[in-house]
Amino acid sequence: DLIDVYIKLGEEFDLPILLSKKLIRVAGENPDNFIIPESQCLESIFMASFDEFQKYGLSQFYDNLLDKLPEGLSIILIHPALASKEMDQITINHPNFGAKWRSEDATYFSSNACKEKLEKNKIELVNWKDPIVLNQLGA
Repeated sequence: DLIDVYIKLGEEFDLPILLSKKLIRVAGENPDNFIIPESQCLESIFMASFDEFQKYGLSQFYDNLLDKLPEGLSIILIHPALASKEMDQITINHPNFGAKWRSEDATYFSSNACKEKLEKNKIELVNWKDPIVLNQLGA
């Protein structure tokens, strides 16, 4: 029901929505249980795992990802936030996407090293209003 409402709201308000069988699987559901328009799915989605966060740190994960990102539209899901007591409290007992994770995301994606990596790999950043995104997501 939630996916149906999500799709209808995207259509009603002419907004791009992110549909992905990959993300549905990550959430612990079977994507075959949902009616999802294939033309609106984006499967080139990347997100660090808790294992990668613990073993290598997010900087290494993102460096490797940006060096191997496939051609075309991709989404890297991040959860950036500045380190603070408030963020520590908000994410208590939440190690994945917790305060330390979010701080590492913010630090990496605002760094000169990231900027240089994007330039070196000719990666162009786009936003949800960019025509390539709107076309891909059917908005």
